[in-house]
Amino acid sequence: MILNSSDNPTGALYSHAEIAKLCQVLLRHLHVLATADDIYEHLVYAGRFATPAAVEPRLADRVLTVNGVSKSHSMTGWRLGFAGGPARFVAAMQTLQS
Repeated sequence: MILNSSDNPTGALYSHAEIAKLCQVLLRHLHVLATADDIYEHLVYAGRFATPAAVEPRLADRVLTVNGVSKSHSMTGWRLGFAGGPARFVAAMQTLQS
C-alpha cells in the first residue's frame, strides 16, 4: 500500500483519526506492507500531520517512510530524499539504487 498524505494536487490531508483507522486495518492484514510518502510533512497549513509509523508503532516492521527536503525547503530540481524503515526494505532500496 502506498499512502500519500497530504495529497497532491488537492492538498487533502488524512487526519490522525483516519490514519489510526487505516493502521487498524493493516494490523489485521499481516501480508500488507506500507510505504508512507511524507514529502509534504512540513507544508501542512491546517490540521495535524500524521504518518502510520508514528500513529501505530506496532507497524514499524511493515512501514517504509520516505521523505525529502526539496519540497519543504524550496529546492526545486534537487531530488534529495531519505527513507526510514525495516532493514530489509532499506537493503532492497540500496540494491535497486546501485
